[in-house]
Amino acid sequence: MLTRMHRYCGKAWSDEDIGRIRALLEQEPRANRARLSRRVCELFEWRSANGRLKEMSCRVAMLKMHRDGLIDLPAPRWARPRSYQVVATSAGDPQPEWGGTVNDLGQLKVVPVARGAPLRLWNEVVARHHYLGYKMLPGAQLRYFIRDGERLLGADGLWGLGLEGSAAGYLHWLEQRGASAGAAFNRGSVALSDPALDSLSQLGFQEFGDRGETLA
Repeated sequence: MLTRMHRYCGKAWSDEDIGRIRALLEQEPRANRARLSRRVCELFEWRSANGRLKEMSCRVAMLKMHRDGLIDLPAPRWARPRSYQVVATSAGDPQPEWGGTVNDLGQLKVVPVARGAPLRLWNEVVARHHYLGYKMLPGAQLRYFIRDGERLLGADGLWGLGLEGSAAGYLHWLEQRGASAGAAFNRGSVALSDPALDSLSQLGFQEFGDRGETLA
């Protein structure tokens, strides 16, 4: 007898897998959705290339299973969050104009954004310098700073792209796809000359205007 397969978030789930998830839900009736997604990740050893549990992808997959009638999730226990309130800091302030070219940059690098202070700065930069402001990214998420040494040149965020979470993979995606999913390059923060902007655009970054508005 052939086993039916269900595909959610890039992973194939058999009827047996769905049955194991149902059994887990019955065993932990008081667990919230976040805990259940962690437990399912552990049960199936569902991890990203860096070894971390793919909790967000699992949460999305389980919600789709729930909507398709395959499992019964507990009701969410939290209300819709309030809009994110940005706290402006000096780290996110516009910097003095700089008139060099990309060849004058010391070490252009892509830095993954960690939780805590780096994540708050990323949110601030996007909120203050992107014309759409800050919005929660859906699904699996990757956030990066683009730096020249310690100087912040920009911020980028991608979601739901099936990336492996590495800077090398990120740059490869930029080279293959061109424009990024949501970049914040603020000419008030770092005013690169046109040759520098052209060089950066070859890596897939769109030029942004004085207020962070895309010129695409």
